[in-house]
Amino acid sequence: MPRNHSSVWIASLSILAAAAFATRAAAEDKVIPVAEIKRDTPVDFEKEVLPLLKKNCVACHNATKAESSLVLENPQAIIKGGDSGPSVVPKNSAESLLLGRATGSVDSLMPPPGNKVAANPLTPQELGLIKLWIDQGAGGIVSGQAGEIKWQSLPPGVNPIYAVAVTPDGQYAACGRANQIFVYHLPTGRTVGRLTDPELLKSGVYNKPGVADLDLIQSLAFSHDGTLLASGGYRDIKLWQRPRDVRLAAFDTAAADGTQTIAVSTDGKWLATAAADHSIKLWDLATGQLARALAGHTAAVTSLRFSPDAARLFSGSADKSIRVWQTADGAPLGRIDTPQPVTAVALIGAGERIATGGGDNNIRIWTTPTAAARSIAGVSAAPAAIALSPDKKLLAVATAAGPIQIFDLAAGTVAKTLEGHAGAVNGVRFQANGARLVSGGADKTLRVWDVANGQPVAKIEGFAAAVEAVAIHPNGNQAAS
Repeated sequence: MPRNHSSVWIASLSILAAAAFATRAAAEDKVIPVAEIKRDTPVDFEKEVLPLLKKNCVACHNATKAESSLVLENPQAIIKGGDSGPSVVPKNSAESLLLGRATGSVDSLMPPPGNKVAANPLTPQELGLIKLWIDQGAGGIVSGQAGEIKWQSLPPGVNPIYAVAVTPDGQYAACGRANQIFVYHLPTGRTVGRLTDPELLKSGVYNKPGVADLDLIQSLAFSHDGTLLASGGYRDIKLWQRPRDVRLAAFDTAAADGTQTIAVSTDGKWLATAAADHSIKLWDLATGQLARALAGHTAAVTSLRFSPDAARLFSGSADKSIRVWQTADGAPLGRIDTPQPVTAVALIGAGERIATGGGDNNIRIWTTPTAAARSIAGVSAAPAAIALSPDKKLLAVATAAGPIQIFDLAAGTVAKTLEGHAGAVNGVRFQANGARLVSGGADKTLRVWDVANGQPVAKIEGFAAAVEAVAIHPNGNQAAS
């Protein structure tokens, strides 16, 4: 029976059509949906779209390796497109090939499955962002600063020198060591300074001064007059200016031969100056005014030092003495006499000990005087003799007028007055336990007093002449005159 060729062709066409329909339906099932992004603000290409393309597309579509002549690194190149024509139609995402290929609705899905760079298809949210960018006009620029750089401190031991510069007059040199800049005075070889950018301390990457840049210093150059220094690092150029006329104050020390030595307190409140006329002056740095003058040294003051708490000032002099002064009122606190003229003074610790250099090339260590010099008012006449009680609380003062005054040192007042001697009292001594006081006077008598009540306990007479001095045996039971 002859075959009906037309029936065969119709059957074949039906099979092909069905297969094509099935393939198309399967492809449509693989299309990635596009999420709807609702927002009023414009999409920033560099900060929002470009990172998505870099992660999934730019590895194969960049200016160096442009597959199908397509570059996806900036809006202009994307709109221009490649071998298949423009990739984007501004304000018309439905006609934009970039979105069609990224969803798989036009031709094959990009990036393709199993690609060599392990790129993944875009998510519905990412596609929604690209769609919104296109519908907004597909604009934007690439400045190269979209990604925030998270700086870290340089590791220890990284100190390469990549840049140096010298001022035209040959006086100064700058050296970039890692991210630091050092300035040197060439004639003396001294380090003049280490430059610090205070803004870097605010960033939190570094917490100590001395850092000039976050990156390694790559270049340095001085201006023709040497007053400006330019430094270059990563995407950064900084200008450093040498300070001019930075004097804040001038102090007229009025010294005959000029100021010889100075010191500044650690709290920045006081300036001490000493001149060859033996004077020491304390200046208030806040006002620039002279606060007080300290007198006492009889030769040139060679060294000054403030205690760490700025409460005391130490001075050394060619008069072979070290003196301690109270900063608040200038009162003398103590004095140490030395065998040689003092040429230098340094404090040990908080100032509890003093190191001095002398004219005999020796260094000596001293204990700082702690007893404050003070005045006691109310003495009735010129003191002829004084005695300190064993507990250091009472001071007995004998005068040429006769009465013995006992002072309470804590209060600075007269606690008792002992009367009985006829004429001047020439000697006084406390008993070892402090309960008795023995006195001797011009009336040829020796008297014993009860310190607690101020009353006489005993009177010894028969001396051929006035008693000029008194001594008590250590056991407290015998006295000598």
